[in-house]
Amino acid sequence: MQKYKIVVLLIAFALLLGATFLVAAENFGNPVKASEMGEIDYPYPTGDGIVKWVSTEWLEEHLYDEDLMILDVQPGFPDYIKAHIPGAVYMNEGLLRVPLNGRPCVHVPPEAIEPVLQRVGIKADVPVVVYTGKGGFNNSGDGLEQTMMTYSLARFGQDNIYVLDGGFNKWQEEGRELTKVFPEVEESDFEVNCRVSEYAISMEELKEIKDDEGVVLLDARPAKAYERQAIRIKPGHIPGAVIVFDKNNFSSSQHNPHRCQEFLYPSISET
Repeated sequence: MQKYKIVVLLIAFALLLGATFLVAAENFGNPVKASEMGEIDYPYPTGDGIVKWVSTEWLEEHLYDEDLMILDVQPGFPDYIKAHIPGAVYMNEGLLRVPLNGRPCVHVPPEAIEPVLQRVGIKADVPVVVYTGKGGFNNSGDGLEQTMMTYSLARFGQDNIYVLDGGFNKWQEEGRELTKVFPEVEESDFEVNCRVSEYAISMEELKEIKDDEGVVLLDARPAKAYERQAIRIKPGHIPGAVIVFDKNNFSSSQHNPHRCQEFLYPSISET
């Protein structure tokens, strides 16, 4: 089997675990369709990956586990106040971005985010379930909240992150338990272990390798950004980049990781 390098364009959000992570941005209210995939064992996929999916059924079964944390990243705190999953702690993903040298938005420095993650109660050895929703207060959510939070937690050293398949909206539609009660949270001693070099490369590095044989450049932004329809200083995409976030490629109302992986990596499996 030929080995390929895959470079992912991290402009709007990070792509982790290939297609199993894509749905967080577009179809966070749509669950895995088990009839298309057969029996799924959660957390999914198996293996040593840092980021995995969990179902609403799985979370309900483990809702009151002492060794599990739930992180609510709905668009705004009024959404959390209106209703949230029991035990969930709120953290706005806007805390992960700061301006730098005139640029409006870059990742917050590790030394700045560490006390925030400690105050939230993040622990490196305790799995974190991340979820978002459309937002019950002003319906402003697009799913990118849990994508950004999940990537950032992995970037800053969290080793076990679970993304709730279907998010808050599926949980709510299924009539599962909700609350307005704020949980009691003890500040943790979480220490940031910045792993940015494992997930990102500089633009200079990208320019050097993007045309090399065996390098695949995936553009993980929404289709409008790729097609010059979004508001950007330089609209469009890097020459040679392949869009993965395309409604035509993920047209089913249900998330199917196996089908998405077949679309993303067909040539990688060729011998």
